[in-house]
Amino acid sequence: MKQQIDRIANSYSHDGQFARLMNPAWEIFEAFIAGQHAADLKSLDEIPTSLFAPFVAHCEALQMPQSQLFMVLAAVRMLLVLAGRDHRDLTGLVAPRKRKRVRNADSGAYQFEYFPKDAGASPENVAADTGSTRNSANDEPHWR
Repeated sequence: MKQQIDRIANSYSHDGQFARLMNPAWEIFEAFIAGQHAADLKSLDEIPTSLFAPFVAHCEALQMPQSQLFMVLAAVRMLLVLAGRDHRDLTGLVAPRKRKRVRNADSGAYQFEYFPKDAGASPENVAADTGSTRNSANDEPHWR
């Protein structure tokens, strides 16, 4: 599988920049696959969709920062789509979140707290992050 990923990365970008961006995320996914006794998979097409949701749970259990989690999932999805996987097969590679706007940072940038959609906003499952200024249907109102 690593050869397939390298071939995809090199065909997409000849200067190696794409590979430098995607390889760390792929290595996290590849280590997870090896830990699931699925290391004998020979092709990206052989990765069972049943591994995707447990991979997301694994990343969450590592307490990966939200921004890194989103980037890892996006990179893995992109590599699998570029390899020819149907995007509908990748529905398990998501981490739905709600975000709640909190007080602006000293710089004036909006800040948000993110938490899983199926969990309450308790201190154990809330991660603070500075987000974009986009409005979202997932945003909760900002109360001052």
